[in-house]
Amino acid sequence: MDGRVEPPPDVYARGPTQTGRTTEMRFEDLGRIDRLCRTWRVAAGDGGQVIGCYIPALDLVVLPASGAWGDSAQLQALQSHEWAHARGWRHQEDGRGTDWRISLAPRGERQVELATR
Repeated sequence: MDGRVEPPPDVYARGPTQTGRTTEMRFEDLGRIDRLCRTWRVAAGDGGQVIGCYIPALDLVVLPASGAWGDSAQLQALQSHEWAHARGWRHQEDGRGTDWRISLAPRGERQVELATR
């Protein structure tokens, strides 16, 4: 991965998660992150190494530990990206862009409002 992280749509960039109970785990070993995310079948993208994910079944954001990947700005962008998934954001099947058909309305918003964003 080249360090670029897709930013989430504004509607998912902040606010409560879908459950309000989401937790985060960080790992030094990027291989462990890749295996964990693939095991739970939540890895998207081009088939390269997975460096972060959100696992809905566990309500868990998985990220690299500080210093394990990228610089602090890249890690912050990845954290924002993965927490947006906990707020309901979903990718297109190829891992790029937003799939508005399957994205969940953020807590406190109605689905119809998403169509206008």
